[in-house]
Amino acid sequence: MDHKLQLLELSPGVYQVFEGAMAMSEFRDQLPLDAHYLARISALMADDCGACTQLNLRMAVEVEAGVDRLLLRQLLEDPAALPPVLKLVHDHAVQVVGGDNAEPERVAALREAHGDAAFAELGVNTLGSRSYPGLRRAMGAERTCPPPTLDF
Repeated sequence: MDHKLQLLELSPGVYQVFEGAMAMSEFRDQLPLDAHYLARISALMADDCGACTQLNLRMAVEVEAGVDRLLLRQLLEDPAALPPVLKLVHDHAVQVVGGDNAEPERVAALREAHGDAAFAELGVNTLGSRSYPGLRRAMGAERTCPPPTLDF
């Protein structure tokens, strides 16, 4: 069962609180579309949430219709080869999800590349993306998800 639906069935009030938190991962104003989705997907992959990663891959390609499949394939298969600024985004999200403090040099480079407002979005998007795998685990779901693909 979808854990958001399970939450709704158990407690509509709790679901409403969680629903408010979902906007954190979705907000985008200044951050470029590709960086926005790479941050979200990188955070989800680092948190081992294949189902949520798969959903975000679909959204990046189909709903927003703007993120290049080749870039997303590179993220899935060889993130070390991402374009430099997007590699910074990926590495930042993975580091933060891993429980480490953000690397000061990377923070400075990201702020210089995208600006302060976009950097703030990056932080909120990364943190917000973590709410989905966290809920999955908190609701007693399986420990690992199937790996995501671009075969859609």
